[in-house]
Amino acid sequence: MNHGIVAVFAVQEALIEAAFGIALLTMIWVGFRRSLQYKAKMDRLLLDQTAEQTPQYGAQIDRVGSTIESC
Repeated sequence: MNHGIVAVFAVQEALIEAAFGIALLTMIWVGFRRSLQYKAKMDRLLLDQTAEQTPQYGAQIDRVGSTIESC
């Protein structure tokens, strides 16, 4: 019996599986990178928001402190 054709199909199947595996890993990697970029963007926005609110909180603390001192 000649098993040459079976070996050809086995190689083709292995190549197809490898291609799907590479495609899957690529999609996972892209999704991971996008999630990291989103997290970094959210961190920057939160930092900017906190930086804007810090002086307001400081002014409120000064008002509370002066109110307590006057009592």
